[in-house]
Amino acid sequence: MPQIIALSAAVAYALSFILSKRGFKYSSPITITFISLLIQTVTLFSIALTITGIPSVTPFVFMLFAIAGVLQAVVRQLTYIGIEKIGAARSGPIRASVPFWSAAIAIFFLGEEMTTAIALGTVLVVVGILLISWRADEHVKDFRRWYIIAPLLASILGGVVYPIRRYALRFSDEPIFFGAVVGIVGWACTAAYLALPTTKEKLIWNRESLRYFIAGGAFESLGLLLVLYALTYGPVVMITPLTATLPLWVVIGSKLFLNDVEKITTRIVIGAVLVVLGTVAISFAKA
Repeated sequence: MPQIIALSAAVAYALSFILSKRGFKYSSPITITFISLLIQTVTLFSIALTITGIPSVTPFVFMLFAIAGVLQAVVRQLTYIGIEKIGAARSGPIRASVPFWSAAIAIFFLGEEMTTAIALGTVLVVVGILLISWRADEHVKDFRRWYIIAPLLASILGGVVYPIRRYALRFSDEPIFFGAVVGIVGWACTAAYLALPTTKEKLIWNRESLRYFIAGGAFESLGLLLVLYALTYGPVVMITPLTATLPLWVVIGSKLFLNDVEKITTRIVIGAVLVVLGTVAISFAKA
């Protein structure tokens, strides 16, 4: 059962990537960030209020939830920028390299050991990312180098959020409430950013984009919920490799549903496979 949940989470996230790419034809990344975090907040708080209940958590744990929420707003915005600028098929595998950055942080800042599996996984992930981003200017209109940096930075910050999430859930095994708090804090941060007088970005409400953004936001929330539940019912060593298949689902989905707006090259496919293999190797080594 946990295996099915984890695999479903990867598919849900892939569908979110694909739907959001469709919506960017009419709107912007900040708009879907705002919508997706709002959907996450409303959905998970509704479940918490009607089914699971609001648990009692310590101020320390709530602070961890809040920190994860602030980072989540930034991660999600950078993720959607990457999807808009370089496409779901390129951005997805780069964004999915979170375990690589999580391992790197643990090794360089926490003094953990660099094992053979982590070293091999690191090489595979780096080569995969290089293949995906190599000569992207040939297929991406008005390409700029920072287009690659956006999903890469989202992945690095995701590597910071991941251990915070695991640490917080160790003290309070309440995945629904955790996701709800992360959602409302992230949404509040996004709203505050939009309210700043120095912010040039504006929400773009378009009927066509709303269809894709609402559906994409719903799948994003579903993916988060499934991951949290999978980690509750199954060991990390079993769950993480299955969720790490995200790049492959994104590439397959892009080929099926985004063929008119994205060119899926052999280099992208090979790069995605290498990222998956490297992520799985690192995940097993860290479990």
